[in-house]
Amino acid sequence: MITECQKQQKQEGQKKRRLRGKQETSVETWEMHLQDHVSEIIKGPQGGSGSDKFRITTIMCQRIRHWFSEDKDPVGEIMPTVAIFFGAEGYLEDIGDDGTFCSGPHEGSKAPVQLMHEWRNLRKQGLLPGCQVSTAGLSEIYIWQQENAYSTGANMQRFHSLLRLWCERRPMLGICDSWRGHFSAEVKQSAAANNMIQVPVGKGTTMPAQLTDAELAFPCKATEAPTKATILREKKQLGQKASFNRVDMYRLVMAQHSKAKMMNETDKVVLLGARRIGLLARRPTADGDFQNLDEAMPSWSRATWKDKR
Repeated sequence: MITECQKQQKQEGQKKRRLRGKQETSVETWEMHLQDHVSEIIKGPQGGSGSDKFRITTIMCQRIRHWFSEDKDPVGEIMPTVAIFFGAEGYLEDIGDDGTFCSGPHEGSKAPVQLMHEWRNLRKQGLLPGCQVSTAGLSEIYIWQQENAYSTGANMQRFHSLLRLWCERRPMLGICDSWRGHFSAEVKQSAAANNMIQVPVGKGTTMPAQLTDAELAFPCKATEAPTKATILREKKQLGQKASFNRVDMYRLVMAQHSKAKMMNETDKVVLLGARRIGLLARRPTADGDFQNLDEAMPSWSRATWKDKR
């Protein structure tokens, strides 16, 4: 039989263990969640949780040019990366350094003072290289905020507009995860308005069917550990706390983007990967026919078909 005194001692012991656990893990919270979530290619909302504010969703983009050209070889390119962080919905490229919306539906009006104000200050200080306002041209990294840091239907509509700009208003084919948010009525309407056809990829088949998953996800995520180690070493040398701020998180995203660009420059990974997963097997010709690249094997195809892994 447990006495009242024993119950009280047990409760006090449990309370001390909980408190001790919080003290031991509080410093590592940012690092732990970044390890789990940074650069994760989100397949769709998994349900809200306290960890959402530590999540970073990155959308990596690739483009193939001159596919329909008769006198030019196709060229694969790494396009800008979109990074979605936790916070009130906002798009950093829409807000100028003076706090005025320079693009988007609210163009010309003043942005709310608190909307992405920390990101705006960092950009103004030059601490976000490759990130700029839309009126200054394309960014290497686009910073967006959502309350759950996921890619949503609203994000997809915004993304369609960016793709249309990046692809010079030409027709586009979008290969998307078969998440319902990617195929809502609003998103379908947005895709049609931006000259895009969206094709769903079945559950469990993204690895063999999507270039990002097949070629870029693993090596780009592998940059996280050495980048974090470098950041923490620098902080230790400066006597700073071993935690991650917005500039550090931006560095993690930029490291992945830079890795993808380097891979494409050295190994033409966009063309190689597209061929490996079965895309670009037949190329249209001027007379309305198709050239079977597996049989013809033009010089650019032979140069990129080798499996170096």
